Amino acid sequence: MTDGNESAEVGFRRDDAYLREQYLKWWLFRSGWRRWLWLASLLLAVIALVVIVVTDAPGVRMSAMVVAAVGRAQGVMPWLEYRRWKRSALGGLDTMPDLRLSVDAGVLRFGAGPNVRYDAGGEVVRVAGGRFLYERGNSGRHVYLPDRWWNDPRMQALLAHWRPASPVDVPR
Repeated sequence: MTDGNESAEVGFRRDDAYLREQYLKWWLFRSGWRRWLWLASLLLAVIALVVIVVTDAPGVRMSAMVVAAVGRAQGVMPWLEYRRWKRSALGGLDTMPDLRLSVDAGVLRFGAGPNVRYDAGGEVVRVAGGRFLYERGNSGRHVYLPDRWWNDPRMQALLAHWRPASPVDVPR
């Protein structure tokens, strides 16, 4: 890299494990109180199953069956949403293109393929096990960088040349 017009690029392979990790981190980060609703519905379903096994009263068993079915349906929602999200993220491709991060003249860009690039001008949000790097603010287009990628020496060299437009806290 040169001081005048520095340009560098680093790439990381995105596979199914990465996509699952990204979705899980995003879901936990964005779901807020809804994650507790999800856990409560699963707990309610388990309690209803216990009631079905223990009781002999037909009315109670029928009510417990309805509660168990609703709890189970709520319990599989994140899995169904993940499958929908993954299809959308893949955009009809069989595999996810590799993630490319580059710094051109102090601007950090991220994307996949030769023509897809977004300027990282938003927040860097720390989550357990990684970071979300946003195009603007802390919603919308983003890239998930697991700690193993963030701490990679090639990535650290790239980040050293990033000059955020706004005072963004870039934890190193």
